[in-house]
Amino acid sequence: MVRPPIFVDQTLNQGLKQNLSPDQLAELVRYMTELGLTDADIQVAAWQSLGRNFMPPFAQYRAVIDPCVHQVENACKSGFKIVNIAIFYHENVETDSLLLALVTAKRLGLNTVLQIRNASELSTQAIGDFVASLEWSGLDSIMFCDEAGLLDPMTTYHTCMELKKRIAVELEFCAYNKMGLATANTLAALRAGIRKVTTAVAGIDSYAAFEEIVLGYRFLLNQPIEISSNLAPLSRTVVSCLGREVAVNKPIIGHHVFAHESGIHVDGVIKNPELYEPFAPELVGLSRRLVIGKHSGTASLKAKFLSWNLPLTDFDASLLLGIVRRKAINQKSPLNDCQLIDLYDEMLGRGLGCEAGGDEICRAEKKYSLSIQRYGMVNKRPVLFSQRRKSWQ
Repeated sequence: MVRPPIFVDQTLNQGLKQNLSPDQLAELVRYMTELGLTDADIQVAAWQSLGRNFMPPFAQYRAVIDPCVHQVENACKSGFKIVNIAIFYHENVETDSLLLALVTAKRLGLNTVLQIRNASELSTQAIGDFVASLEWSGLDSIMFCDEAGLLDPMTTYHTCMELKKRIAVELEFCAYNKMGLATANTLAALRAGIRKVTTAVAGIDSYAAFEEIVLGYRFLLNQPIEISSNLAPLSRTVVSCLGREVAVNKPIIGHHVFAHESGIHVDGVIKNPELYEPFAPELVGLSRRLVIGKHSGTASLKAKFLSWNLPLTDFDASLLLGIVRRKAINQKSPLNDCQLIDLYDEMLGRGLGCEAGGDEICRAEKKYSLSIQRYGMVNKRPVLFSQRRKSWQ
């Protein structure tokens, strides 16, 4: 059985950068835990300025440090069990301080990760030779970073496959979204067999979006993984803890991701949701929304009112649609539910003469009456709304 991937989160680190209070950070950690995130990178300097009481035990939190013995010792004293040593590699890089930091970490019983921030600028051979020179230090894993945003999914896949053959330690992957490919590159790394990848909720700070990776792993790579039933609302809550808002059209977690307005679009979704929706909205804690505006059709209106237990006939829907489209154009936005109900009531004769719809209904009835007389369909003519109103009076 394939083991699920481990997501090394950067969201908490962003909270530290924003100088959130211990209580705010504790709340952030709680929501992240509900999302299923258990691993995170932490900047030691920011962490030490806040104290240790706001966070769970640090068995799965990693201290991000420079290749410095003093920082390794500080991380150990702060309770970290893993150190993530970040470097930029080049041919003339001084490795003495790095080797000393790695050896010190092992002496203190810490696991070690070497983060090569410019790895995508290097050849696989150069990385392999560099890692081979460090193996005696007890290095546990290498984090391959594409900080410059140079990779594409195909290159990522082949690079990861090649590096797995060249290095003996565990390989991790970290993508940045400078070219909009962080999610695609991370999924390519997962497909290549990488088990640990860097993510952030909603793609904060230009990392691969956690929610997109989870859904992509499940539906694009066809691999089993547990998905929180409240993924979308919890993700939005995490983002709000950082003082930000999620765009309404943000993939996976945006409010309007499952909103449908176009007539043919809605008709297709009603008949078969899989035509336009890659997964059920309920899977991530969302629901399907039918937006009624200038692009809507009768299928949209009928489905919308049926959800309120107010079925519309074809004639009712056609008549109401003209009014709805005109109002949507005038106000330059879709109609909300209250507006739709008001127009429906007016159309049924409860205030038919008011500005919102009376004139349109009268014109529509005259046009419909002429078309019936022209085509000889008098016997099939439905009861008009004006006649219904007379019968009620």
